Amino acid sequence: PPIRLAITVTVLSCSRLPAVSSTDIFDTQVSVQLHGVGETDKIEKTPAIQDNGFNPRFQTDDTTDGARFTFVVEDAETAMLGIRVWEVNKVEFNTLVGHACIPALHLRPGHRSIELYDLQNNKLPHASVLCRFSKHVIMA
Repeated sequence: PPIRLAITVTVLSCSRLPAVSSTDIFDTQVSVQLHGVGETDKIEKTPAIQDNGFNPRFQTDDTTDGARFTFVVEDAETAMLGIRVWEVNKVEFNTLVGHACIPALHLRPGHRSIELYDLQNNKLPHASVLCRFSKHVIMA
């Protein structure tokens, strides 16, 4: 039988994001998506952080650090967690700054710095997303 998991992702911050457009100052948003066989491709997004494209912090209120999302994974052996960082543009389409994809079974609980890659899958030097992960098995 497939392994079912509940995964909680808290996006805390990004660091050293490269400018992908002509402007050095941009608004930043992170999306987290679950991919896999039998998964619903659920997408969650952080609030856009205004005018901080280099080192944004995601804080939902004064007491909570980070934007928290929970996913139910139906088959952890095939599921992947995709993390994408976007340059948010109010006039045109959003632009992808960097991305990462992690197998659900390989997620380790705790704080993790996730390295980012560009559209050609080249590592973006020093660019990362800081997340806190927790997971537990759902018994049938």
